[in-house]
Amino acid sequence: MLALLASGCGTGRSSTLATPELFEYADGVQARAAVEMMHLGPPCPRDAVFGGCSAVHRFVIDYGFVRDQVRAARQD
Repeated sequence: MLALLASGCGTGRSSTLATPELFEYADGVQARAAVEMMHLGPPCPRDAVFGGCSAVHRFVIDYGFVRDQVRAARQD
């Protein structure tokens, strides 16, 4: 019985892809975020922090990349 149950766990890829809902931001909110980003230092690398770099700037860049990936997955 255990072998039968275990055999149901295939290693193939699922054709279903769950993509999270993307929030839409008002133009004013986006403009404010752009102004605030200009006041941050350059983005830190993902694996280190050094003087003058901004971890928040790095997070925002990475978040934008993830949003682009979600949009692309939804179009497939």
